[in-house]
Amino acid sequence: MAKTTAARGRELARRRTEADQRARRQVERGIARCRLWALAATTAQAVLDPGTVAPAARWAPTVVLALVCLASEIALHRDRGLTVLRRTGALGMAGDAVVVLLLLATLSTDPGHPAGLLPIVLAAEAAVRWGRAGGLAGGLAGGALTAGWMVLVQARTDVPLVLGPTVFRVGVVVLVGVLMGSTVGAIRRQRRLAETVIAASSDLIASIDMRTGRIRSVNRASTEILGLTPDDLVGRPGAEILSGGAPGGGPGGDSFRRLDPGLVELPAVHADGHPVWLEVDVQPDLGEGVAYLMARDVTAQRRQEAEARRRMDDQSATGAANRAHLVAQLARELKGPRRCHLLAIDLGGLAAATAALEPRLAESVLVAAIGRVRVAVRPDDLVCRLGGDELAVLLPAPTSEYEAADAAHRITEALRQPLAAAGEMLSLSPRVGVAASQPSDRPLDLTDRAERAMSEVARDRHRGVAGRPSVPAGPTVGGLGDPADGMPPPPPAPPVASAPPLGGAAPTTAAAGAPPRAPVAPADHPPGHARGTTSGSRTDGAPPPVLPADRT
Repeated sequence: MAKTTAARGRELARRRTEADQRARRQVERGIARCRLWALAATTAQAVLDPGTVAPAARWAPTVVLALVCLASEIALHRDRGLTVLRRTGALGMAGDAVVVLLLLATLSTDPGHPAGLLPIVLAAEAAVRWGRAGGLAGGLAGGALTAGWMVLVQARTDVPLVLGPTVFRVGVVVLVGVLMGSTVGAIRRQRRLAETVIAASSDLIASIDMRTGRIRSVNRASTEILGLTPDDLVGRPGAEILSGGAPGGGPGGDSFRRLDPGLVELPAVHADGHPVWLEVDVQPDLGEGVAYLMARDVTAQRRQEAEARRRMDDQSATGAANRAHLVAQLARELKGPRRCHLLAIDLGGLAAATAALEPRLAESVLVAAIGRVRVAVRPDDLVCRLGGDELAVLLPAPTSEYEAADAAHRITEALRQPLAAAGEMLSLSPRVGVAASQPSDRPLDLTDRAERAMSEVARDRHRGVAGRPSVPAGPTVGGLGDPADGMPPPPPAPPVASAPPLGGAAPTTAAAGAPPRAPVAPADHPPGHARGTTSGSRTDGAPPPVLPADRT
């Protein structure tokens, strides 16, 4: 425990140091910009108004200021740590002080020489740099320097110095310097605090340019959540936050501009390829042209909530979720930007096959059929009972058409295997319809399309058309096995060799669409497993595990 606390303390200290370093670097960059403006002013002044001083004296401040600018730019472009930043600031102040002394010497020699506002700029720089001490020291020093310059100019130009107005002017300039230093000091403290909080946060926080769609900054939480470091993400399109860093992946570059403020759950991809769910809050700043994105990893939370809802809504008799749970989950899925799929399943012949059985045995056969459906799909897919002999399977987004058709094929093959009940083998003729969600769908729309697709499979079977369940036409959805990725279409269902019936007749070969008439020997594992799909079914060629109805 003590070691853990010490490690957390060291990590927090490291993050504070990094935040302070970033704040100092920003301040130095601001000072460097002021220095460049001053350099442009002194250069123009030396060229346009040579005055009566020698050329060496006239150009000396400009040369020194140019050297200071060059040294500062080189230091700021090299990330050498906090010590280098401090040395850069000290050297910059020393160089600026030399420039001020040279300018004052020029004024002493030639009182009419227009020295410009460079001393005032340098006074503001002192207030900015020394603002860490509350602004008082920096503001006082900068104000006193500027006031001294004003008094010197007046004295050298023989302007009468009236005590009252002079004291008032000096006091005003000093007060302005103090206020400037105090304000800058407060801003720096707030920036360091914000940097520390952002760096220590476990949530991903990023700023995205709304004009270009590129990431300006992101905290270190991106490494834990997405497997990508800030250096990997800064400067890249903001959409890559949701695509695992894949170029061009995820939503379009202006997607974050179109998102309304508020929480929304979006699917993302980790750098190693596994899916991640993020609770995203986007706050656009139209004045600055920046969108601030805050994302929290809710993958584990979604899994726990789904499991809790599944346990709460499961029917005690069958172990499958009910229609109310399906509708609620569909409403949740249809809010997302990616498509989900719904499979409607008719356990053809189950009611007739179990009509003569006791209710307990008939229910065990239904439980066994539902168990086979669970084994044939992925762990995150939701298996529901709609009523009677009808089931449904929700394939959460993102799921491709290829994966949906392959899941329907695996379910069909699993349900074609005979079920044992009361010493008899019961054969089913399952029908599976597949429907893909559309942006304007409501839960009832998707369930209706899935049931119509299931009815179409039944009509095709009556017309003698056998084969793999098809997916209604629609826009291609990205994902594993997507046809747009060049994945070949799934192979047709293989013929199933039936086992000899109880009378001992020779085995026959049934078409893929026809139900077996007797116990079926274990077929090879479905083709979907050969390509590494994540389902709960076995991949070693063995038959599904014996379920309660099979042991009856």
